[in-house]
Amino acid sequence: MSHFEIELKKLRDEIDEIDRSLVRLISERMRVVREIGRLKKEFRKPVVDRERELSVIRKVLQMAEAESVNTELVLKIFSLLMEESRRIQREIERSG
Repeated sequence: MSHFEIELKKLRDEIDEIDRSLVRLISERMRVVREIGRLKKEFRKPVVDRERELSVIRKVLQMAEAESVNTELVLKIFSLLMEESRRIQREIERSG
């Protein structure tokens, strides 16, 4: 293998590990989302909390700026995460 191929493989292996970590973190986030959904159902609270969602978006956009990460990308990612969170909590809300 050439120097290029060795370095490329090393970097791709690093990305693979980061991807594994991201998936684990998403799984952990969704586990907590389900717990929140059960709590909201028990106390008859609405699934959607716009104030909380806006707070999360503001916070992660600030973090993205501080880390020099594309804020549009972060906004898209967190919008999808929150959409999935609402879907999961609505499912819990409708369950018997």
